Amino acid sequence: MTSLDDLEKINQKISDLENQRNALNQEIDAHKKSMEKQLKRIAESLDYTLVPRDKSKVTVGSGERKRKPARIKYCDEKGNTWTGRGMTPRWVREAESQGRSRDSFLV
Repeated sequence: MTSLDDLEKINQKISDLENQRNALNQEIDAHKKSMEKQLKRIAESLDYTLVPRDKSKVTVGSGERKRKPARIKYCDEKGNTWTGRGMTPRWVREAESQGRSRDSFLV
């Protein structure tokens, strides 16, 4: 079981880490401002204008594209469909076991 002293040490450690994080965030902000000033100076010397980016339009994603659904390739008279991808559906396997050709279901 954790003693009261241990909990106080943990809370003190958490407080110390939060203070460190705050100090680092302040350093980062100061560095960003310094870099922005340098960039503005360089841009002005080259006769360029810096325009802040609209952060609402910036998207960060996994880079995955959305695919269109696969086109149906096989269909039977009961309305069962299959794209031809993945495992063969039961209705196709059963029809093939009865001697029907897979080509007879082509759309």
